[in-house]
Amino acid sequence: MVQIHTIHSCPPASYTRAIGEVAAEWGAFEFAVEKLIWVLLKIGPKEGRLVTTQMNIRPKLEILKGLIGRSGMDATLSKNLLVVVKRALTLSDARNRIIHGLWSTPQKIGGKPKKPRKMFLYWYRGSTATRIMPVTERISPQQIRAIASEIRGLHVFISIATRELLPQPEASPSKA
Repeated sequence: MVQIHTIHSCPPASYTRAIGEVAAEWGAFEFAVEKLIWVLLKIGPKEGRLVTTQMNIRPKLEILKGLIGRSGMDATLSKNLLVVVKRALTLSDARNRIIHGLWSTPQKIGGKPKKPRKMFLYWYRGSTATRIMPVTERISPQQIRAIASEIRGLHVFISIATRELLPQPEASPSKA
């Protein structure tokens, strides 16, 4: 029996909530990356926005990678930040599929439609230079939330690193 997929413009609430978590966590992570770039460049938010506005995450992460190597920061922090950058590049692909992909459910020709426990993420692999192939990936809301949680972890790490790298105010001399 041939299996076709029905594309849904609005997946069930459990999916839309999980997709929303990915979007929200990614926005917070991306802003944390911007702030870290500003700190490493030793510029404020006003000037920093001029550097990072309208730039997607890949160039921001490449800038961050370059700045980490030139910052003179602690070797362990530098190494851990590079691991975060590498993982963020991978998660960027997952985020893009989840946010921009199509959601579908399988339908059997001649069979009754069933309410699926898991929907399929329908997306395309390849480019115009290669053969573009549709891909279906079975994924649950729990798996989507796990990706959101991992993004949150990267965001928290970047935020802590930024606080550690901020210039510390000098202690004022106490009056005796």
